[in-house]
Amino acid sequence: MQVDSWYAETRRRWAGKAEWLAGEGQYAVLEHCRVLTVHLYTTQIEAAQSKQLVDEAGCGLNCVGTHEMIDLDMDSQAEVAQR
Repeated sequence: MQVDSWYAETRRRWAGKAEWLAGEGQYAVLEHCRVLTVHLYTTQIEAAQSKQLVDEAGCGLNCVGTHEMIDLDMDSQAEVAQR
């Protein structure tokens, strides 16, 4: 998928849901704990390392461990395939 900005794509997907959105890149780490937080990374390795850290250390005071990593490009392709 060709996008002008993964940040803009992320804002479109989680508009009104994400309390925090930071970074740039096609790999997103979502933290669904107290509030939805989305961090973007340019490489899958960076995103995986970030997710591992947040899984091990927690994402804040009210962390319940609901974290996931998404390849926005692959996720977009799945959305198109489901239509």
